[in-house]
Amino acid sequence: MASAFAVALVALQFGLTTANDATCILDDIQVQDNFDLKKYLGKWYEIYWILPFDINDPFTDYNHVYEEVNSTHFVSHITGRSYEGKCFYNDVHFEIIGNSKFIKIEDSDKPFWVLKTDYDNYSATYGCDEKFENGTCNKARGWIWSRNKSMSLEHFNQAKNALESACIPTSELLKTKQTNRE
Repeated sequence: MASAFAVALVALQFGLTTANDATCILDDIQVQDNFDLKKYLGKWYEIYWILPFDINDPFTDYNHVYEEVNSTHFVSHITGRSYEGKCFYNDVHFEIIGNSKFIKIEDSDKPFWVLKTDYDNYSATYGCDEKFENGTCNKARGWIWSRNKSMSLEHFNQAKNALESACIPTSELLKTKQTNRE
């Protein structure tokens, strides 16, 4: 089985709608082979995301900057703009459990997996907030990230395919508006 990497993110309530009538068992979801945290650190722009509930006023200019604190902890500096155009900033601290296969928000058990990345252009990620007894996820979401404020079709398709393999309905992806403001 591929080596696993899990990161937990900001806890929002989210749920899973399965794609192609598939049900994914969390332990069977394929994640990035030989994940390298040091190569993943740095700034990632949210390009697409999916939530199972309606949101009327999505964020713009949403991004994460991952920074290593020490060998077992790192922090995500999260920034963006509210629908009113107001800037926000938040830090989320992560703890690496074991051999980097599982990373979670400190004081939480909510995983966030890097499904696929090339470290330089794109990343497809999956988060689960609640695991059913049968091993499926009750509350999940997916993201497509880029090192730039836009993404090529080739990289989008690679990330989209990774989300689909984790039963994320990519036809429901929402685009995050990235402006030229920092």
